[in-house]
Amino acid sequence: MLCVYFTQNCTHPKPFSFEDRELSLIKRKEERVAKAELHAKLLANSFKAQPMRVGPPDSLPPRVVRSPVHPVPFHLYTEERIALHKSRREANTTIKPTVTRARTKSPLVIHKPPFIPTLPERSPVIAVSPELATTSRAASRSKYDDEAQKRRDILQQQLELNRLKRMKDEANEIRQIRKESVHKPEPIRRYKTIRSPTRKPPTVPKSPMLSTLQKRAHESVN
Repeated sequence: MLCVYFTQNCTHPKPFSFEDRELSLIKRKEERVAKAELHAKLLANSFKAQPMRVGPPDSLPPRVVRSPVHPVPFHLYTEERIALHKSRREANTTIKPTVTRARTKSPLVIHKPPFIPTLPERSPVIAVSPELATTSRAASRSKYDDEAQKRRDILQQQLELNRLKRMKDEANEIRQIRKESVHKPEPIRRYKTIRSPTRKPPTVPKSPMLSTLQKRAHESVN
């Protein structure tokens, strides 16, 4: 059998001081300051100014001179439209009679024989009164309603019979429970007495000696 023993670690006190931590903080601060100064020097050395221009400055762009606004007389096209309308109307009045004369034809119907209708050889069609589907649908619907009402009546009767039977069974069950729950005491049992002779001696009567009687007897003697 292998036995394993565990040794508990103990805390060993060691000297400590805050001087090392303060020195490390000061050192890191000095490093950050040195980095910031170096970065500022790099930025100062990287700046390069543009050279100054030699000669006269650039001239300004030419000024745009706009012409003044001249008023124009207002012109309406009413008279021109009226003249155009009159010319079109005159042209229509001259063209319309020629068009109507070209469209009309000579009445040839007057010279043709009259039309005589011929009766068909087949027998005339006998009109049959239409049979609407509403009557048949109404009859089938009434039949369906009657059958559905009969089924509902039978179902209602069956439910009523089941309800009456359930009520009767519940009443019988309650009656049986009440009958069984009534307490019926058992009759008192009668036993024949058996006399057995005792082995003790007969009791001898003896009057008790009370303290009051003893006191009276003592007083009478004195």
